[in-house]
Amino acid sequence: MTIDPESRIASAMNPIDDCFLSRAEVMRRWRISIATIKRREQQGILRPIRMSTHVIRYRLSDVVRAEDEAAAGREWEDAENGQTEQDRDRQAA
Repeated sequence: MTIDPESRIASAMNPIDDCFLSRAEVMRRWRISIATIKRREQQGILRPIRMSTHVIRYRLSDVVRAEDEAAAGREWEDAENGQTEQDRDRQAA
């Protein structure tokens, strides 16, 4: 069974049902480091919601939207040097 990405985003964007994820939850969900999450913030891929000085959350709808964009083939570039994650991985190998 295939789930339509539009309905997936629409259901996640309902402001009443939209929940928040912590950095740790996004880190586990995407299997990336906190540094990468911070880069995603700088790139505008994730919009942090500051609940207090030390508490940062992300809307589930924003996380789902970023996942769908990545699945559609959009490569995330490093804001500082224009490198994609794949380019950086190739150079590290």
